[in-house]
Amino acid sequence: MSRPAGQGNELDFVLVFADGTVRRPTPLECERAQGFPDEWTDVDIGGRKALDIERYRSIGNSMSVPVMEFIGCRLRRAVERANKERVAA
Repeated sequence: MSRPAGQGNELDFVLVFADGTVRRPTPLECERAQGFPDEWTDVDIGGRKALDIERYRSIGNSMSVPVMEFIGCRLRRAVERANKERVAA
């Protein structure tokens, strides 16, 4: 993946393939990269399907599931360790 300058001050990820082909990842590929279930952002908004731009925005404004899980597990482990040290003291 590469991150060239987009329009305005927005930046966009693109996929660059060995044959020189360049394209933007699909919403599905972005969902998978963030650790979401397939079609997680394919929802109805006001009686219509979400536009791709709305899906990209919601994915971009979210937090990666695997990263948040890792941080949560490390925090829990640190709290448990601190509690054990406090009880032992």
